[in-house]
Amino acid sequence: MPNPQNTENLTLRSVLRVSPGIAPEDSLERFIQLTRFEPYKSLPVLRDGIYLGMISQEDFLPALSLKNMEDRETALSQPVLQLLRSDLPSIRPDMNLLEVGELFSETGLLTLPVVDENGWCYGIVNAGDLLVPSLPKAVPTQIGGMATPFGVYLTDGNLQAGVGDRALMASGLLMATLFILSFVIVQGGTVGVLSLLHQSGLANQLLNEDSVPKTPAIAYASIGISILNTAVFLGLMRLSPLAGFHSAEHQTVHAIERGERLETNIVSRMPRAHPRCGTNLIAAMFVFFTTRQIFENIPYLSGGIAAFGDILAGMTTLLTWRKAGTFLQERFTTKPASQREIVSGISAGAELLEKYRNQPPLRSSFWRRIWCMGMVQAMIGSIPAYALFMFLWERCQHMLVR
Repeated sequence: MPNPQNTENLTLRSVLRVSPGIAPEDSLERFIQLTRFEPYKSLPVLRDGIYLGMISQEDFLPALSLKNMEDRETALSQPVLQLLRSDLPSIRPDMNLLEVGELFSETGLLTLPVVDENGWCYGIVNAGDLLVPSLPKAVPTQIGGMATPFGVYLTDGNLQAGVGDRALMASGLLMATLFILSFVIVQGGTVGVLSLLHQSGLANQLLNEDSVPKTPAIAYASIGISILNTAVFLGLMRLSPLAGFHSAEHQTVHAIERGERLETNIVSRMPRAHPRCGTNLIAAMFVFFTTRQIFENIPYLSGGIAAFGDILAGMTTLLTWRKAGTFLQERFTTKPASQREIVSGISAGAELLEKYRNQPPLRSSFWRRIWCMGMVQAMIGSIPAYALFMFLWERCQHMLVR
């Protein structure tokens, strides 16, 4: 039975271990390999996250009495489904540590799974962890976030911390505004320059997406304009407050994932780029579509050879997208965060960790995870900017026609 003094300020989350997954078709040998160098004597057997039973190291003891090596190989190759115990008690996610300790004392077991009413297994608890007064602090397995004009937003897919939904909408509004501004600068500048050169027809060929370029030169010029449009947008991003908060978001997540303390001097020296940043996805899309256009317009490529454009673009993307994403993060979508921006990230991180450690294990729904990503709120926030732009664009075209 655990000492109440050691557990009164702890929650089930603080002792929950996310154990290595083992499937019912896995062999006994794989279970032995998983538990040789880890602090697990027993593991839950799961099928798509649903708890089936437990298998423990005692289950392989009969194999030690087999003198024939072929018999041992046969015993080690058998699936754990044939050995698991499905009659063992389990810990409910809403139990406190005193109740968990009583369950360990009553059963005499050293490891128990944490399973909800639907059979979903969150991990395991070792009895010894309940007696350790200073436990490693639990952190979410994966943290995401978003930069907004008003501060840092963080989430684990179920909990939200930092600035709220309105700030996420403001982020979408600002990004849409920057994108429209870059479009106006590049497209307007192109039209203006070509009009001065009395090349209005060329401007229409370059900028009208519905027109098919007739020559490779015009095609490459159109690609260049698209690249310039993206470059201007990224430059505006770098100048906006989003870039600083974006850095603070990444640096806070790095500190949490590395087990560092959330202090300004520590967080501020974390890397600004993060491998799970959405900028990497944008970089991959940009590389793919740009290289595909280039390959499709290479002179003398026709027929079956041109059909390899998508394959070549895909290979180029696979080889470069991570480096391209890191480059964009370090040069454009982030910038050195100020003290205020770092503090915003730390505040969001501390809030997320506090919520995570004090809430019972909970499996979030698909729609909850989508909402917590923040993209829905950002898209909602972008609607007014795009709607106003389309209205003004239509008015301008109408006036030009008249």
